[in-house]
Parts: sequence; structure tokens; C-alpha cells
Amino acid sequence: MRKIKKLQIAAILAAVILVLALCAEAVTKITFVNRTDRDVYVALYVDNATRGWYHIAPSATWVYELRENVWNVGYYAEGRAYGRNTLYWEGGLFRGWIHPTEPFNVRRQTRQNRPLGGRQVGFRHIALIRERDFDERITNFVATVTLVENPQVGNPGATE
Repeated sequence: MRKIKKLQIAAILAAVILVLALCAEAVTKITFVNRTDRDVYVALYVDNATRGWYHIAPSATWVYELRENVWNVGYYAEGRAYGRNTLYWEGGLFRGWIHPTEPFNVRRQTRQNRPLGGRQVGFRHIALIRERDFDERITNFVATVTLVENPQVGNPGATE
């Protein structure tokens, strides 16, 4: 009788583990590579919401991870160095609100939701690449954005 009870408990635990594995969520990882000698500050556009600023030191890499299903992802960035002109990485596909100097998180892109002192900018589209896990059940997305000194000349991993 006890053996049957132990087997039942083991079978239930195995079923729970299997269900949890099947329900795992997809992950979107976006890698930003700063190939400049400036501090770069990134703002993200994710499905009609904007958030920022994320700092990337010169010659550094930063990975942003989303644990949600996303459809539209973009970025706007500024490269700053004391005594030099600011570099801007911006696009025209998505428009969103940012605050020029303070952290922000705007959930809906309406004039009423803009941050006090904020402005609207264009975000570059990030092309996500589909990547399946080992058992083909979960689809993950990845992208790499390389920030270079001349933001007007193409940007691998991103499209206008």
C-alpha cells in the first residue's frame, strides 16, 4: 500500500515538472555593443512603451532580457563625451516619449502620458532573430545592436 502511494506521489511530481517545463516562457535577449569611446545611454521601445536610460560604458557590452512576448522593439541612443558633440542613434519607424535626462517608463505613447519635460523621438527598429531551444517547444528571440561612431552609416542588427 505504501509503495503504491509513493509511486502515485512520484508520478504526480513528474507530471507537475513536465507541465512547468512545457509552460516555460520565451525570452528575448538584445545585446548592445558600444564600439565608441563615449558613454552611451539607451532608451527602449517595446510594444508602445518606452523606458530608459540604460548606460553602456565605452567598449562595453550590455544585454537586455525580456521575459514577455513582444511584437515591436526599437531603440534610441545618445553617445556623450565631455567637450564633444553628442551622437544620436534614432530612426523613424516608432515614435515614443523620452525624458532628456531623467529615468522614465512610459507605458502608453499618448500626449497625456508623456514625462514632464519629455520629448518625442524616433526609435530604430531592432530585427529579432528566432532561435528555438533544444526540444523545439520554446521560441526565443535574439538580436545584436552595434553602436558605432557614425550612427548615420548602417547599423548591423537594426533596420530603419
